[in-house]
Amino acid sequence: MRPHATFIVLFCLLTSLAKGQYYHFETITEQHGLSDNRVTCFLKDRTGFMWIGTANGLNRYDGFQFRIYRPGNKQFNISHEHINDIEQDKSGRLWIATWNGLNVLDVEKDSLYIFSSDDKANRQKNDKLSSALIWDIYADVQSRIWIAPDSRDLCYYDLVTRAFIYFPWRTFVQKTLPTRPTSAYTAIQKISPKSADELWLGTTAGLFSFNTRKYTFEYHGGDDPADFVSIRTSADQKKVFFGQEKLYVFHTDSSALHEVAPRSITPFTLNHHEIFIIPTLKGLWILDPETEQAAPLLVDDVNPFSIHHENVTDVYQQGGITWIGTSRGIRIHDQHTNLFPFTPVFTDASTSLSGNCYHILDSEKDGKYYISSYTLNKLIVIDKKNGSIQEITSLDGKPLLKCAYTFEDSQQRLWVLTSRNIFISDTTHQHFKAFPYPEREDNYLFNEMIEDELGNFWFASMRYGVFHFDSETEVWKLFTEREDGFFASRPTSLLSDPKHHTVWIGDYGFGIFQYDLKQNKFKYTGTDMSDPYSLHSSLVNDLTLDKNGDVWIATTSGGVSKYSYNARTGKNFATYSIENGLPESTIQSIEVDVHGNLWLVSFKGLTCINPNGKIIHHYDKTSGLPFSNLSTAITRNSKGELMTGAGNGFIKFHPDSLVHHSDTFPVVITLAQISDSVITSLKESVFPYQQNELMIEFAALTFTLPNQVKYFYKLDGFDNDWIDAGNKHTAHYINLSDGHYTFQVRAIDQTGKPSSNIASIEFTITPPFWKQWWFLTIVIGIAAYAMYSGIISLQRTFTAQKILNQFATSLYNKNTVKDVFWTVALNCVDLLKFEDCVVYLMIPEAQILVQKAAAGPKSHEPFRIMNPIEIPVGKGIVGTVAKTGKSEIIPDTSRDRRYIIDDQSRLSELTVPIVVEGKVFGIIDSEHSQKNFYNRWHLQMVEEIAAICSAKISRYFVEEQIRSKVARDLHDDMGSTLSSIKIMSNIALEKRETEASQGYLKSIRQNAALMQESMSDIVWAINPENDSLEKVIIRMKEFTAEILEPLDIHYEFIEDGDFATARLDLHVRKDFYLIFKEAINNTAKYSGCRRLIVHLTRFTQGIRLRISDDGTGFDISKISSGNGLKNMRYRAESIHAVLQIESVPHEGTSIILRIPLT
Repeated sequence: MRPHATFIVLFCLLTSLAKGQYYHFETITEQHGLSDNRVTCFLKDRTGFMWIGTANGLNRYDGFQFRIYRPGNKQFNISHEHINDIEQDKSGRLWIATWNGLNVLDVEKDSLYIFSSDDKANRQKNDKLSSALIWDIYADVQSRIWIAPDSRDLCYYDLVTRAFIYFPWRTFVQKTLPTRPTSAYTAIQKISPKSADELWLGTTAGLFSFNTRKYTFEYHGGDDPADFVSIRTSADQKKVFFGQEKLYVFHTDSSALHEVAPRSITPFTLNHHEIFIIPTLKGLWILDPETEQAAPLLVDDVNPFSIHHENVTDVYQQGGITWIGTSRGIRIHDQHTNLFPFTPVFTDASTSLSGNCYHILDSEKDGKYYISSYTLNKLIVIDKKNGSIQEITSLDGKPLLKCAYTFEDSQQRLWVLTSRNIFISDTTHQHFKAFPYPEREDNYLFNEMIEDELGNFWFASMRYGVFHFDSETEVWKLFTEREDGFFASRPTSLLSDPKHHTVWIGDYGFGIFQYDLKQNKFKYTGTDMSDPYSLHSSLVNDLTLDKNGDVWIATTSGGVSKYSYNARTGKNFATYSIENGLPESTIQSIEVDVHGNLWLVSFKGLTCINPNGKIIHHYDKTSGLPFSNLSTAITRNSKGELMTGAGNGFIKFHPDSLVHHSDTFPVVITLAQISDSVITSLKESVFPYQQNELMIEFAALTFTLPNQVKYFYKLDGFDNDWIDAGNKHTAHYINLSDGHYTFQVRAIDQTGKPSSNIASIEFTITPPFWKQWWFLTIVIGIAAYAMYSGIISLQRTFTAQKILNQFATSLYNKNTVKDVFWTVALNCVDLLKFEDCVVYLMIPEAQILVQKAAAGPKSHEPFRIMNPIEIPVGKGIVGTVAKTGKSEIIPDTSRDRRYIIDDQSRLSELTVPIVVEGKVFGIIDSEHSQKNFYNRWHLQMVEEIAAICSAKISRYFVEEQIRSKVARDLHDDMGSTLSSIKIMSNIALEKRETEASQGYLKSIRQNAALMQESMSDIVWAINPENDSLEKVIIRMKEFTAEILEPLDIHYEFIEDGDFATARLDLHVRKDFYLIFKEAINNTAKYSGCRRLIVHLTRFTQGIRLRISDDGTGFDISKISSGNGLKNMRYRAESIHAVLQIESVPHEGTSIILRIPLT
C-alpha cells in the first residue's frame, strides 16, 4: 500500500480547527456514474487519471465521466468486481488486487493479464499465485510486485524472471506467537515501505516488518486477531501509526508500541504542522504525529461540511485534493477551491434556516463576533481567540424575540435590535440594558439602525416606519406622511451619507426616500421601468455607499441601481440586472469592499461588480462557494473582510484571498474513433475512404473545477485555426476527405493556466482507388493515349475531309452514272492509295453485277476495263454485299470461301454497297495483296464515298424525272393548245364571214393566253430561287388578288408559324401551288361568295392550307367529280398530301390541304 494512500496530510485542517471553520466536501456517488458507492481504494496514475476501486467494479475517472472495468464487460474486463487495491509499476502497468485474481492492466496497449489460483496453489510454487483473494500490493523500485494473498505467506512477483517468490511468514507467526490459536484468521492485509530494504506488514495478528535483503521478519505488536485498516509513517520515519480496533503508534528508535489514547483536545492546543486523518475499525481519528494527540471525529450525516466518516475505507491526498472513500461514495475536498471558509455556529442541523445567522458584526474592540439569529431568537457571541460560543436568549430580563440587528456606534457601544426591544451596552460590551423608546402593545419589528453625522440615531420598523432619536434632547420622533411627507410603511434599510448631509431610507413597497439634514425635509424617488435612468423596483432590500460617494440600492426583481450625485439631473440612476449579465435581478444585500467593488448577495451566490456595473466574478458551487440561496445581510469588518450568513453558520473572506490556484495538469484524448474503428497511438492508424466520420473525446486531468476548463482543438488537414470548444470535451467531424490528419487538443483551467501538453493523435484516410497513384498513372496514360489517338483521329479526320472534298469536287459536271463510277474508281486508287478498285452496277432485272469502272491492274487504258466480269447477286463477297446491303472487310481472303478471283488473287478485300433510294445500285470493291490491309478508317472513307456517289446519282435521277415531267407537261399543255390554235386558224381562213372569223380569232387569243399562263407556271416552279415557302405564299397572294379583286370578292390571308425557313421540293412546290390555283378559280367561278379566307398554319411535321368562303355551298354527296377536283386529288396524292373538302348548302365551302415536310 502506498504510504500516502491511507492518510491525509491536511495543513488546512489545523487552521480550520484553530478558527472553528469547516471546509466544504463534494460527493461522488453512483448517481454521478460511479460503479458502486462502496469505495475501497484510490490511485492517481502517472498520466493523471483517478482510479477508484469499489465493491462492484474498477473506475477510471477523468473529471467528467467514468470508464468501468468489470467481469463480463467485453471491452473493459477484469477477473472480479470487488477491488481491494490498485498499484502502478515503473512501466506504467496497473496491478489490481481483487477477491478473485491479480489483474495486470496495460491501458496504453489495451491488454489485460490475469494471475489466478487453482486447487494446488496453496503449495506456493513459483509458477502459481497462492490465493485468488489478494488484499494488498506494493511495487518497489527493483521490479518486484509485493503481494498480500489471503491466508498465505508474503510473496513477490519478479517481473524479470516471471516467478512468484514466497517467504514463510505464517511459520514465523507460529514460532513468534505460540499461544495464538491455530484457528485464528491469519492474513497480511497491508504492505507499506519502511525503508529501502524493509517493508511494514499490517496483518490480522498485528504489525510486522520484513527485511527484503536479509529475508527476515520481525513482530511489533497490535490487536490480535483484528483486521488491519490503515498504516502511516511520520515524515522522519521514526513513528508508524496504524489502525485496527484501536489506534497505535510504534517508535522505531525504542521499538516501543503503545495505544494512542483519545484526548479531549481543543483547536488551540494543536501546533502548526502536519496532521493525519486515520481510519480505524471504530471510526476516523484526527492525529498530531508530533505530539501524538488524537481524537475521534464525530459523524454529522446532514452537515455538508462533514466527512460522513463511518466505514471509511481509504483516504488519498495528492495535489491539494483529498479523496475519502466511504460506504456511501466519495467525499472530496479541494483546497484550491476553499475560497470561502465556513464557520459553524449551530450544531443542530435540523434548524438550518436562512435566518439563523441573520446579521454578523465583527467587533474589533473585543475580538468577538456578534451574530443576531432572527429565527432562533438569540444573540450569538463567539470569541475569536479561543473559539468559545455563547448563546444569549435574553437581555435585561427581556427575551430576544426575532433578534435582527447588531450595531456598534461611534462610542463603541453595542446595540441589539429585536422585534419589541432595543438594547444598548456599555463601552466594554459586558453589560446590556433595554433602551427606552415609546413602547406599544404590539411588535415594532425593528430591523436596522444607523447613526447620522449629528450623532442622532435612526431606527427602521417594519410595522410603523422610521423613528428618529435626538441624542441631545433624547426626543423620539416617528415620521408621518401628514407632518413630514414621509409615507414609507416597511423600511428595510437605512444609510447615512455625511458628505451630502443626507439619510437614505429604502422601503419594501415605495422605493427610496432621502432626508436632507440641513433642510429637514424628505425627497421621494419612485420607479419607472421604461426609463433607463430611473429606479426599476420599489422593493428595496439594502443600501450602501461606495468610495465614489455613489449610493447603491439592492432591490427585488429590479437588480441593483446606482445613484450618482454628479450625473445630470434626471439621469442620476443607472440600473444593472439580469439583462446586464447578473445571475438574477433579485439582490438580497449589497456591500462595498476595500477596493471599491460591490458584492451582491442573491439566491445564485455572490457576485462582485466594479463601480461601473461590470461583473468581475460570480461565485457559486461551481467556483468555490459551497452555498447558494444566500439571503441574509453581507457585512464588512475593519480589516476589509466580508461576512454573510449561510446555513447554520457564516462564511468570511477577504476579496484579496479569492485567488484560484491550480496544479499542473495534462490533457488527454480518452477516445478516438473513425466510424466504428478505434484510433490508437500504438500503431499506424489507416482507414479506407468510406470511414470518414471522426469522434474524439478528451479531458483535462485536473479535478479542480473541471466544469470550468476551456478546451481548444484543431484537426490539422481540416481546420485552419484552433476551435474554441468551451467546456465541451468532444469533437465531431463528418465527411472527411482522404489525407493525413493530426488532431490536437489543449486546455486552460479556471485560473488561466494552460495544460502541460498538447495531446494529439494521427491517422490517415486512404484515398479511393481513383485517387491512388497507380490509378492516376493509368488514367494519365489513358488520357495521353486518348490525346494521342485524338490527335491522330483529328489528323485522319482532316485528311478524310480533304479526300472527301476532293471526291465531291471531282464529281462536279459528272452527269452520267458511267462518269461517276469511273471518277470513284480512279480517286480510290489515287487518293486512298488502293492497289485496285472496281465499281459494279446492279442490274435488277437480271440480278447480276456488271463491272462498269476500274482503276489499277484492271484498267491499263483510260475508261476501259480489261476482261470485265459479271457476278450474280448472292455469289462471292461482292454478290453477298449486294444482297445484304452491308459493307464487309475481308482481312484474309484465303480463309473466305466466297472469294472470287478476278484478274489475280489478292489477300484482303473491302466491299461497300452504293445505295440509291433504299436499294443497292452498285458496289465499290477493292482488293490488296497484303493481309489485313484494310481497316475501319478505309471502310468509313469508302462508305462516305459511296454516300457521295449515291447522292450524286439520286440528284441525277431526280433531274431526269423533272426533265421528263416538264417535257410531258409542255407536250400535254402546249401541244394540245397549239393544235387547237392550228385548227381554229384553218377554220378562220376557210370562213369568209367576218363575224365567224372573229369568233375563231378570239378562241385563238384565249388559248394563247392559257398557254402563256401555263408556261409561266412551269418556269416559276422550275426556278430554284422559289424553293422557299415564303416565295410560294407571295405568288399565291398575287394570284388571289388577280382573280378576286375584279370580282369584288373580299379576301384575307392568315399566317400562323414560321414560313421563312420552310423549303419545298420542286415537284411539291409546283403541285401545291396548282392545287391552290384550282381552288381559287373554282371559288371565283361557282361559289358566289363575297368573302374568302386563306389560312396557312405551320406545324412541326408539315403545313396546313385552309381556303374558306361564304358562298352558296353544295351537297358533297350529290356533286359529280369534275376534271378540276380530279386534278386536285391527283396532285395531292403525288406529293403525299391529304385533301379534304367540307361544304354545307347556303353556308359556304372549305378546302383543307395537309402537306408533310421532309
